[in-house]
Amino acid sequence: MQGGLQPIDIYNVSLPYLENTLSSGRLDRYMAPAGNDRLFALKLYVWNSNICEAFYLPLKFAEIVTRNAILPTLQNQYGQNWYSNRAFVGQLKPEPTSQLNRAIREEQKQHGASMTAAHVASGLNFGFWDHLTTKRFNHLLWKKGIHLSFPNAPANKNRNDLHLKIEQARLWRNRIAHYKSAFDKNPAQKYNDLLELIGWACPNTRDFVKHFSRVTNIISARPVNT
Repeated sequence: MQGGLQPIDIYNVSLPYLENTLSSGRLDRYMAPAGNDRLFALKLYVWNSNICEAFYLPLKFAEIVTRNAILPTLQNQYGQNWYSNRAFVGQLKPEPTSQLNRAIREEQKQHGASMTAAHVASGLNFGFWDHLTTKRFNHLLWKKGIHLSFPNAPANKNRNDLHLKIEQARLWRNRIAHYKSAFDKNPAQKYNDLLELIGWACPNTRDFVKHFSRVTNIISARPVNT
């Protein structure tokens, strides 16, 4: 450094302030993998935050691709206005029913008479679409298998395989969204699972996500305790 000055160690300088504002317990989860080194635990905490941030892109695509893949199957079975079809709504559990009603209200408020089924679909969360792949919809939506919606899924994959894949993606998204640790939950495998789900619907979209995703690079940038 010019003039013999040493670079500021932002971690060392910030640690006492962060422990005060975030609470000291925030780093406790990282102490064991950090070898009880509190400074290194902070570095792992920041690294974990970067991993979570990097997952935004693949998770966003996974959710939207899943929704758009299931939607035509839903429309083929229950019509363009599937969201108001009593036979369909009657099959939903209470929580998805509440989600659907809330989405309809919010979209009607925003779009009025111009509201479409696409508006309703976009207002529903990942859990709703996950619900549509559960066993209760096996013969209602998936009696011909999953390949009309997910044409590139392996030939031996069925509705249950699809449900597990979507449910894993949803649970991972929830973990990321609630600021929980991701670095020690095999994030590389979670990333590959998301790519696989996207690829079941469209390999080109999977490759697009893979091209722009930073997940692999961030995972590889694990801090080193010096």
